[in-house]
Amino acid sequence: MSTETVDISQLGAKFRGEREKMQEVAEEAMHAAALRSMPAVVEDTPSDTGQARAGWDVRQAPGGADLFNDAPHIGILEGGSRPHWPPFEPILRWVVRVFGIDAENAATSRRSYEDENDVSNEAYAIARAVQAKIAKEGTEPKWMVRDNLPKMGEFLRKETEKRLR
Repeated sequence: MSTETVDISQLGAKFRGEREKMQEVAEEAMHAAALRSMPAVVEDTPSDTGQARAGWDVRQAPGGADLFNDAPHIGILEGGSRPHWPPFEPILRWVVRVFGIDAENAATSRRSYEDENDVSNEAYAIARAVQAKIAKEGTEPKWMVRDNLPKMGEFLRKETEKRLR
């Protein structure tokens, strides 16, 4: 570790000279912190088919790094949703997967469940009840990112300190 003495009148010029280096240190620290944060966010992401968990990634970005997810439903998982009438078939597929009802009818992901005779009355009734609940109450937020922000901030602090040493 080295020490440098700078006259107060030259402090601004000294910092301007170090600006690029400090920017580089900050960007490296942000990228490392995002990489360290990703496992915590992945672990807190609900998983049914695995699409949402598999969607997490980190990339360099201007001025730092992005921890992002490209799953189409990640925003709804994070923040929940207001009441709305969701499509029936994905809910029915979920009921079949989660509860194991009519597993023989769910052999292919392209099977259409538009005809209520394609599935048991039990699977159909559960799916309609879930659909009605979402229409009445919306969905609860999971806050995978928001709840991990303190941990992410700590990772950024540690990575920045490590690079400044």
